[in-house]
Amino acid sequence: IEVVFEGREVEIRRVAHDDPLQAILDESRLGYQVIGLGAAEPGSGPLLSPVVDDLMSETPVPLVIVRRAPGQRSATPSAFARALVPVTGSPSSRTAQELAFSLSRNLGTDAVLLHVVNRPESAAPVATRTRGASRGGVAMETGPSRTATAVLDEAQTLARRFEVEASTLTRVGPSTGEEIVQAA
Repeated sequence: IEVVFEGREVEIRRVAHDDPLQAILDESRLGYQVIGLGAAEPGSGPLLSPVVDDLMSETPVPLVIVRRAPGQRSATPSAFARALVPVTGSPSSRTAQELAFSLSRNLGTDAVLLHVVNRPESAAPVATRTRGASRGGVAMETGPSRTATAVLDEAQTLARRFEVEASTLTRVGPSTGEEIVQAA
């Protein structure tokens, strides 16, 4: 894993605690820049697991969750095949992007940038100019759609600085977490 972080200091900690969520949150407040976490395949209940689901909403730093592909029974390969990066435009989202782009550049991992629109009805449609759009280059976009385009364009620019080709995906749904898991 040190190879992925290109000369950055990496510390791997295993902490025994009665409350794993609280232990991880306590550790995250000690100045770490990112948390890497392995997760089991989702069951019929929580998205990933009760601890991981709560951690996704409470962590103060970017969270990188690694899980096997659905149905995969063999050991996880030494190089990750795909990194799905939820993109929000926040500083922690940018840190997660940098990590994914480092993975992509150093290990050949496919980087997929995802933005979830969970309130599509929050703005009226607005006409915007886009290349290749129908009706003379004018397309109708909602406020959330414009936001998705903007944050994904910014992430693509960062990917190019890392010399990485990243694909983009926008999903619409009421639960950001569920949309992320579905895209994974």
